[in-house]
Amino acid sequence: MSLKRQYQDDGVVLLEGALGPAALAQAEAAYNWSFANPGPGATRFKQATDATFLNDLYNPRCLEGYRAMLEASPLPELIADVWGADDVWFFYEQVFLKEGGETRRTPWHQDSSYLAIAGQRRSGFAFAHNREFSLGPGRPALISSYHPSQQNTQTGRLTFAMFREVFAAAVRMADEAAGRQKIQEAYLSSSSAIT
Repeated sequence: MSLKRQYQDDGVVLLEGALGPAALAQAEAAYNWSFANPGPGATRFKQATDATFLNDLYNPRCLEGYRAMLEASPLPELIADVWGADDVWFFYEQVFLKEGGETRRTPWHQDSSYLAIAGQRRSGFAFAHNREFSLGPGRPALISSYHPSQQNTQTGRLTFAMFREVFAAAVRMADEAAGRQKIQEAYLSSSSAIT
């Protein structure tokens, strides 16, 4: 079975040996660059033991440490082939480190925010909180929101009022869609009565 077909069926593939020693060394150097140059939002979660939970989600300077690795990496071409896409975009880096101490769950979750939402093509929408996206006629709409994680709520990136606005938009859009459906049904029933 092809990797593309496996990804379509299972949502995941193993690209065993995709990075040779040189590419792997460049990836590790980029990862280590992140720890030597933490971004403004880097967080080290306090632990009761000697464990380390660290994350850095988007360092505005990341291309200083990542550009060479990204330009030489075989991964974009491999991933584009698996996705059946013309190209792959680098949005930003997410660096996670968990070392030692505790066996409890990490404070992170992993999302697949870019899954197929209409057919086989992956989403390429530019994220903005409470932004509405049209997926085309007859398809559901998409509304984006920051994740209600502790990191987003405790830093004020996502407030209760902001989250309520997303649901208010969803209700409004559902009401509008229901109204259109009623108009279509009324039209169809009246046109069938005429014939």
